[in-house]
Amino acid sequence: SRGWAPDDEVGPRKVFDKEGIVVTMLGDDSSWRAPLEGEELPVGEVEFSRRKDFSDIPLADVPPVLFSEAMRDLDMAISAASSGSAYHEDSRPVMEIRAALVNETARMAGLKNVSLDEEHALIRGKAGEWSVHLGTGAVCGESQGTGDIPDRKRSSRSGLFLPFAEDDKKTAEILSRILQLSAM
Repeated sequence: SRGWAPDDEVGPRKVFDKEGIVVTMLGDDSSWRAPLEGEELPVGEVEFSRRKDFSDIPLADVPPVLFSEAMRDLDMAISAASSGSAYHEDSRPVMEIRAALVNETARMAGLKNVSLDEEHALIRGKAGEWSVHLGTGAVCGESQGTGDIPDRKRSSRSGLFLPFAEDDKKTAEILSRILQLSAM
């Protein structure tokens, strides 16, 4: 939808007609094909060239807005297609760290109604049962009518201070939800 088109010979490219510039993501022969399950693919170089003769354009001569737009598109594509490095909120290492934090927080707070499975914190409260995904923070479950599931905006600004998780807003949000739901 952003105007990039596959090219089997060189890689994905986008043409900026008004400026007469072509942006191409170069790579080895496999960098623009669909990956196999669990396979990581390299991201190649980005080349800016003139549309009329495909001659290279020095980076200093690429219009800043065009450069920014091309880099934004590629960043979005790479982020969406990433294979789950440790920096992604739903990667296995991040969820394992969050599970340990949830487990220790529940232990220290004496919460007997919080348990864990592989990817979720499970909360059994007086008003219902919920699960909170340790990657995304999504809440699933059913209330029995005596309370509301905290919404994302309220719970992330709940005023709860979590000194071990303050640099990671998503972890703080997840722990806040779990603590709020466990009290319902």
